[in-house]
Amino acid sequence: MAERATVRISGRTALVTGSSQGWGLGIAKAFAHRGVDVVVTGATPARVAEAERAVRTIAAGKVASVVADLTTREGCEMLVERATAAVGTIEILVNNAGKVEAGTILETTPEQWRGVMALSLDAQFHMTQLVARRLVAEDKGGRIINMAGGAAFSGMANYASHAASKGGGMGAVLSWARELGPHGITVNALAGRIETAQSQPFLDGMRAELVAKGLPPRTNRELGYYPPDELAAAVVWLASEGAAMVNGRMLHASGPELQIWRMATIEHAIHNATEPWTPELLDRIGLADMLALGHGLEPRRPREPIVTIRK
Repeated sequence: MAERATVRISGRTALVTGSSQGWGLGIAKAFAHRGVDVVVTGATPARVAEAERAVRTIAAGKVASVVADLTTREGCEMLVERATAAVGTIEILVNNAGKVEAGTILETTPEQWRGVMALSLDAQFHMTQLVARRLVAEDKGGRIINMAGGAAFSGMANYASHAASKGGGMGAVLSWARELGPHGITVNALAGRIETAQSQPFLDGMRAELVAKGLPPRTNRELGYYPPDELAAAVVWLASEGAAMVNGRMLHASGPELQIWRMATIEHAIHNATEPWTPELLDRIGLADMLALGHGLEPRRPREPIVTIRK
């Protein structure tokens, strides 16, 4: 298929965090293949070097690599400085680096919690601020794409730190999109069911549960998880001119299905202008039933009351 002019991104510069393996590496390869000057980065020197070699084999533009610890502000500053020196001002930032730590609220230690937040949430703040400041100072537009997750909205038992980091990240995406949009910088989020080293223990657990129930084991693809290279297209598109007017949105890629997620909206409204709110009133109007899962109520328009309280 011929390349559409609206998705032509050759000659631009991109920095993909967490790109020494997994989805980040797949994204870096997809950019490099289309002529983007790419900076590969990670925390492990051997992996970063191997990733750089892999990207170079298909690159149509420059490829550079930087080993960096993104859990500190200093590490993020060093990365942006070296990346800029290697390929020029970063026009496309993909905040892909993250950490997943299993543990219930009863088991998770403060150190484990902070470890997840430092890489999955704090690093997104540091990197976005550092890159955006340069773009604004140079009056350049740009693209910032943050890796998100459905757990931000649905929660995830035994992975609360992961869900919390993704929830915080989505709040940041919505806010940064409003702040940076006037400067020509879009901020969007992308989630996906990706077959990576981090997701493999979770997938193995799912398979074990199936076997325990007497069901046949399933492949990663059958469980809805796909190789990183297959799901990089959405990132490339978000970085292109075709998505120039897309800002503050979230896409979810899952193999053959691409979902457009709608952010939290008002599901129901209760209008009460006749008497003070009391616990008794809330109980009388059946608030518990309205909030119950599977109640069967169809979402209504935000300003259309589901209940109107009258004397």
